Amino acid sequence: MDISLINSQSLLQLHSLVEKKEQIIAALQEIDAAIINTLKGGTILVEVVEVSTKPASLPPAPAATKPAAAVKSPGKSAAKSKAGRPGGLKDRILALLDAAGPEGLRVKDISDKLGVKATNVSVWFSTTGKKITTKIEPGRFAAKGVKPVVAAPAKPQTPENPAAAAKKSKLSPEAKARIGTAAKARWAAARAGKATTAAASDKPASSKPLAAKKKGGISPEGRAKIAAAAKARWSAVRAGKAASAAAAAKPVAFKPIVAKPASSKPIAATKKGGISPEGRAKIAAAAKARWAKVRAGKASKKSLKA
Repeated sequence: MDISLINSQSLLQLHSLVEKKEQIIAALQEIDAAIINTLKGGTILVEVVEVSTKPASLPPAPAATKPAAAVKSPGKSAAKSKAGRPGGLKDRILALLDAAGPEGLRVKDISDKLGVKATNVSVWFSTTGKKITTKIEPGRFAAKGVKPVVAAPAKPQTPENPAAAAKKSKLSPEAKARIGTAAKARWAAARAGKATTAAASDKPASSKPLAAKKKGGISPEGRAKIAAAAKARWSAVRAGKAASAAAAAKPVAFKPIVAKPASSKPIAATKKGGISPEGRAKIAAAAKARWAKVRAGKASKKSLKA
């Protein structure tokens, strides 16, 4: 909004519009209070303030100023203005629940009576109204502290005409007779089996000795073969030990050690270095020549200094 466009005429127009707005809000608040008291059983006289919707006679606005915002019509429902006030929706819902009593109301019914969206009512019950209301069933609520009316379970309806109910059965009389006969035969066989079991339990015990339980899975022939193989193996082990002991008891024959005659050849000297005599001679000659040059150089320097 450009502040430079505001002048005294636009301010006067805004002032008149704000006054109308305040009058409308005051009238709506009085109407809401009357509705709540009526739902609670009380009566109250409300003076409805007549608000003129005609624009105030003002001097024409200059061309440079922007047109003023349109005035909202006071004919809108009081529910929207009431819902905007903090706690307005709570008071109205609680008033409806108190009037409904223990049976409570559905969310859709509350939405229709208050002119509020059903989503907003559901959100209120799940947040603000969770601690101050009682949930009777999904979508139905009552005021806190009121015992909800629970519908009694429906009793099974008995048919007035038994013959008509019998006709609804899909089994014929012959089929039912066959099923009954088969059931009787089955139960007779079951009883006969129980009788034979009881008679067998009453007989004296047999005089035959009970056979010993088989502990292993090897036959006697297999056990005999295993024992013979073990005996043969241990006899071979013992024979090997006896042969070893006999060999250890025999005297050991020692051969005489004969000394070899000493060789007449002279023992060659151990070679200490890897350089031959000719190589050593060359190295010595080169060293002598090098030192001779060094001494000659020193002698020439002394003679020059002198």
